[in-house]
Amino acid sequence: MIHLVTLQAHDGVSVRTIYLATAPYTSFPTDTPASTFFSDRLEDAGVFARHMFAGGDGVSGGTTGGRSEVGYGDLTIVNNKPYGYDELLDDWVTWAFDGYPITIQKIADDRTPLTDAETIFTGTIEQIVSTDALNQFTLKIHDALADLDQPLLTNRYLGTTTSGGVTPGAEGNADIKDQIKPKVWGRCINVPCVSVNPYELIYQVSDGEVNSIAPYDGGVALTATSNYSTLAALRAATLVAGQYATCNLLGLFRIGRKPDFQLTADVVEGATTASRTMAQIMLRMMAHFGLTSSDWTAATFTALDVLNSSECGIRVEGDETALSAISRVANYGGVWFAPNALGKFEVGRLDAPEEADAVATFDLEDNLDNPPQRIETGDDGKGIPAYSVTVLYDRVHVPMRSSEIAGNVTVERAGYLAQEYRSVTVEDTSILTKYPNAPKLTIETNLATSAAATTEATRQLNLRKVLREMYAFELPAESAEDVQLGSTVMLESEGERMGLADGKPFIAVTRQDSRKDVPTISFEFWG
Repeated sequence: MIHLVTLQAHDGVSVRTIYLATAPYTSFPTDTPASTFFSDRLEDAGVFARHMFAGGDGVSGGTTGGRSEVGYGDLTIVNNKPYGYDELLDDWVTWAFDGYPITIQKIADDRTPLTDAETIFTGTIEQIVSTDALNQFTLKIHDALADLDQPLLTNRYLGTTTSGGVTPGAEGNADIKDQIKPKVWGRCINVPCVSVNPYELIYQVSDGEVNSIAPYDGGVALTATSNYSTLAALRAATLVAGQYATCNLLGLFRIGRKPDFQLTADVVEGATTASRTMAQIMLRMMAHFGLTSSDWTAATFTALDVLNSSECGIRVEGDETALSAISRVANYGGVWFAPNALGKFEVGRLDAPEEADAVATFDLEDNLDNPPQRIETGDDGKGIPAYSVTVLYDRVHVPMRSSEIAGNVTVERAGYLAQEYRSVTVEDTSILTKYPNAPKLTIETNLATSAAATTEATRQLNLRKVLREMYAFELPAESAEDVQLGSTVMLESEGERMGLADGKPFIAVTRQDSRKDVPTISFEFWG
């Protein structure tokens, strides 16, 4: 097998395209590019690792919750005449590689046309470095997740609404100048309201269009009048005390009299419940960040909608990054979110492995670094079964003390507003008989309803009340290519070891491709 690398860099005058390979290769006259030599300076084509969830504590294996991780190994390029090259690459240290594209392909041998090459990675370069500059360079690959580690929201209040004149706008006064405008996705309860025009009692709950706004003064619902399509029409509306009008298109509302208590609002973004699912909200957040449908694998989000169609919501403010906000939506339900080797973002959910879903079977003896490692997970409890799962749902974004609530609010509603979350707990105390130290798990979610929370708590308990194992395997690439992140495999032992005589299903929660002379794939299998 030969690995081919095509990359670009700017030499100070123009952009150059560079062709490298792990063995000498020339493309065919019928290829694109035609009759092009790939220099065999590529000593190491690097590795590519994907982890469903963040790594463990350095001793344990990976976790089954938290933010996903992606790792890119460095590419090593020879720069030394004794290796047989006439031309040194010293000029490369003055070239710009940062942000330029790189593609890695593989072919069977030098008699294979480039048109038959398989693309196994696309991305961009971070920089070129070297610990042995006279002999080799190292190309560092840019982490695609790092692209999302930038603020999701960038619009700021201008602070130019300083009076109630003819065109006062809704940009707030000097008190909120340069503050980030908040934004809501999905259904959010009792969110804070930003005074963007204190002179005409106009407030904003989200920077952009929402489906509905229902404001409250000290927990007391105000009376709706009309929704207007422009700020000017909203300003012109006639209102009396206790009434409000909205401009949903701009996430604004106006009230008829100065509030007596703190003003909050229930906000719904997304026209239907089906548009307020975890998957759909994640897609809209990515689009808001500037990504397009070519940046994600749509089928994986469709599949997630089938697994979890429950309504949820999230409010983002300040300089929270896109990665952090999207992960907040995903992580509660055991959902992972990461780019694949071609740079497209994918999602999936960790569920109990089923034998019927297995795409491959491996024996313990198949491990290249025999024997395989049996490791504890980095989760709470280290894989010991849990006997109780509590799911928090229906978040009140501004919990209120009794002194902040109007006197005519019912006892029931006052109690509701005082608690940040509702909760559902599902238990199986029989687990304590065998595992007296079985943990209790609490999962904070963005779910909106008790029914959805109960469903998720039940699913999580069924997943967590079983003793779980994790095996670290290294396999020849040719025998494991079809095992992707989230794939189910059967692990067995012909020697009837480790309780695997009859086989047991596991899920690949980590995959790392090594592209050395003999390509291998390392996995962490959980089940």
